[in-house]
Amino acid sequence: MSTPPAYTAVQFLLACDEAPGGAVALQCRSGLGRSATLAGLWLMREHRFSAREAIAWLRVMKPGSVLGEQQHYLEDMQVPPGRCAPFCWSDWIMPSP
Repeated sequence: MSTPPAYTAVQFLLACDEAPGGAVALQCRSGLGRSATLAGLWLMREHRFSAREAIAWLRVMKPGSVLGEQQHYLEDMQVPPGRCAPFCWSDWIMPSP
């Protein structure tokens, strides 16, 4: 299972921000890894979930999601309170796909 590229993560979060009514559909090939990881990033950004809280919630909602590399990815994206994560820096330049 792989993690979403940085470009994909930023594009997803921007799509969430711009979605009319806040509704967004999300699905990767199996729906267990990359899509759940993106949902975890959103939970961490929007609802201030810790990585562990996001992973636990995702596993309750969809058992078997966010494993191994994806779990470490979310943990790496977690930052101390009051700090901005790499996926929300206002001056962050999005890498090319």
